[in-house]
Amino acid sequence: MQKIKVKKALVIQALKENQIKFIDAYNIALEGYRLSVIDTLSTYLNDFKKLSLNEIAAFPIVPPIDEQPINYSEEFDIALEMLELEVEDTVYLSSGEFKQYFKNKWAWYNQWSLNNSGNIGIGTNSPKSRYYVDTPK
Repeated sequence: MQKIKVKKALVIQALKENQIKFIDAYNIALEGYRLSVIDTLSTYLNDFKKLSLNEIAAFPIVPPIDEQPINYSEEFDIALEMLELEVEDTVYLSSGEFKQYFKNKWAWYNQWSLNNSGNIGIGTNSPKSRYYVDTPK
């Protein structure tokens, strides 16, 4: 099936619920990122303090820091705004749009969860993870 006709209100409801879930996961990822940066910089500073003058020249200036989480909530905002401007009570969704809006499987989600897995524990039992968030079903 390539596309389906759906009540606009159902799509808006699904998008709003999934946006809330994403924002919660994003905030947890951001907090995990904050803790990771603090941990990295603290370790880096402690290691730097222990260096001799000869070792300082070879010490890297910038410590390796994880990538900051990306906030994709605007993707939800755009879809919601388009739906709210739609004059019809029903809309047609492609299979891709259905996956995004109802299953919360956006094109960016797998990479986003992989990039943030160390910060929020998505799909990992890492002892460094401070939080755990279920992946969308």
